[in-house]
Amino acid sequence: MYRTGAAAGICHSQSPNFASAPSPSVTKRQAVPATINVASCEKPEFPAAALRAEATGTTKIRFTVDANGRVSKAEVEKSSGPSREHRLLDRTAIEALSKCPFKPGTDENGQAVGATTVVDYVWKTE
Repeated sequence: MYRTGAAAGICHSQSPNFASAPSPSVTKRQAVPATINVASCEKPEFPAAALRAEATGTTKIRFTVDANGRVSKAEVEKSSGPSREHRLLDRTAIEALSKCPFKPGTDENGQAVGATTVVDYVWKTE
């Protein structure tokens, strides 16, 4: 702890000598990454057309979360399959992911920062 104010650090000798107050210790903050937990997101319903066609697969999605914790960009890196129904699964996965709230991280200055990650969204019928 340090004191501030006009009287702090005054030393009396022949002439007044003003010593500076000790500088506050500057601790560098540690960056904290964004929390991206897609398991907490609401699961979308299996699209009826894809279910009738028995379309299954894994949609690989690259998405970016902004400093407010919202998805700012999402794109399919790898489709769940070649058919129109698979593309429907891909779009449904992106829509569901885009509604998820995420916790932004912070940089060394305490400013909110986003993140980019890749998620595999698995579609299977049971």
